[in-house]
Amino acid sequence: MLCIDNPPVGRALCEALEPRRMLAVNPGTGLVAAYFPNSDFTGTSTVRVDRKIYFDPASLPPGLEPTTYSIRWTGKIKPAYSETYTFTTQADDGIRLWIDHKLIIDDWNIHPPVSQSEVIPLKASRKVDIEVEYFNHKGGAEAQLWWESASQIKSVVPTSRLYPEAPDTTDKIDHAFAFAQSQMARTLTAINNNPDLYVINTNATGAWETTDGTSWTAGFLAGELWQLYQRNGRRALRLNATAWTRSLADQTSLPSDMGFRIGVPFVPMYSASNDTADRAALVSAANAKMEQFDATVGMFRSPGGTSLPSNPSGDFAVLLDHAMDMPLLYRATTLTGDGKYAQGATSHLLKLAQYYVRSGGSTAQWGYFNSATGAFVGHTAKQGYSADSTWSRGQAWAMHAYASSYEATADPALLAIARNVADYWIGHVPADGVPYWDFAAPVTATTYRDSSAAAVAASALVQLSQIDPDLTRQVAFRAAAEKVITTLLSPAYFAEGRFNGGVLLHGAAYVPRKNPIADSALIYGDYYFLEALNRYTNS
Repeated sequence: MLCIDNPPVGRALCEALEPRRMLAVNPGTGLVAAYFPNSDFTGTSTVRVDRKIYFDPASLPPGLEPTTYSIRWTGKIKPAYSETYTFTTQADDGIRLWIDHKLIIDDWNIHPPVSQSEVIPLKASRKVDIEVEYFNHKGGAEAQLWWESASQIKSVVPTSRLYPEAPDTTDKIDHAFAFAQSQMARTLTAINNNPDLYVINTNATGAWETTDGTSWTAGFLAGELWQLYQRNGRRALRLNATAWTRSLADQTSLPSDMGFRIGVPFVPMYSASNDTADRAALVSAANAKMEQFDATVGMFRSPGGTSLPSNPSGDFAVLLDHAMDMPLLYRATTLTGDGKYAQGATSHLLKLAQYYVRSGGSTAQWGYFNSATGAFVGHTAKQGYSADSTWSRGQAWAMHAYASSYEATADPALLAIARNVADYWIGHVPADGVPYWDFAAPVTATTYRDSSAAAVAASALVQLSQIDPDLTRQVAFRAAAEKVITTLLSPAYFAEGRFNGGVLLHGAAYVPRKNPIADSALIYGDYYFLEALNRYTNS
């Protein structure tokens, strides 16, 4: 046992000396430590390697005020024994500990020095990822990490067992969920914990703009809460998800966007509750959608358009985005046993693909049919660059809608369409996996990217990698998804360290319009990003 006689702030520090045979051939040197000048890991950080986690304010980097700050340690830990280890944190104030991608200690509160302990089995000489996050609110501060096992005497985790290696994708996903949860807490506070308010996009200051329950985006706040709850099962997340879901129960009679507004929050709500009222909300929304079905056209009418400007005989508008309502209809058939919902959905999707999915897999967003004959009349521009271009989020909607519909039906025709639109995406998206707002938009230094389209596509690609029966395609789809996820987790798009309420930066909601929303955090981008991460880690 080696003891330091005069450790910081007068505490005795002892570190067990390992038997020579247990010392690593290449002993560790510590963990990467990033120090932030606030309690929420925002702004510019100072990065160094800390030999161990035994922190006190005297060791702060130069220039960092010893008041309010946060620290993130990352790297690898390599145990000496194949045993169950007890990890203990001693902290003033909050601390979180991940070992091998498992959040084993989560004490994110302001308090005097407190010890927390949890156990986890580890294997000798096998490096696993470790991440520790700590914040100090003000006043006294300390953060320590200890371990022990049957053969390992209790001690501060020694330098020789810590390695400052870069975090892998799973580490980054662990952290992304922790960040998303902290952002969600701020969001709910910002809207006064009012479940009748919903956020849609951030403004120039980085704050969320709000909307009411009639907005097509209203379901995504609850949806994001359900994604967070799926990740860590915290009761507070479930309660908030329930509140923001059930506040939409009176919005089930609207004619469109039911997949977004009702399906996104109520599908997990019903799975969690098995409550007949939640089931009724899903069926009611499906019934409202069915009222828009026209047997002559064989499709669902989309509101918002009267006739094709260049040819008034086109009087039945169809928006590609509303393919995202179809999985709700398949769900309704499962819930009720009534095949009319699934039949309507499949009819719509097959005819949509016939006229909106081009031979090479690109898509059109907005067009018209003739209501008397059911014949297709023509396309026109809506959110894309032109009527003949490929709006990137529309392409992503198609990928997601057809993949989800194939999963619901096992219909090979739907799989073929899902493959076609996904192949176009993979073959035309920029090398980093994040598209410009339209695939046909002229590319300059100021052309907007759309992180929300990337998030939707990533989720669809992960889903396809899990459900496509062709192994070669599974691998290709997963590789494409990983590319997108890696980029979205990078500082170029991940909102951490910025004064922004969202999780992802650089979402392009509306570019070609008088008052564009072309570079913001978007609540649906955040939702589909977390959906993609959950799907990826659960595969």
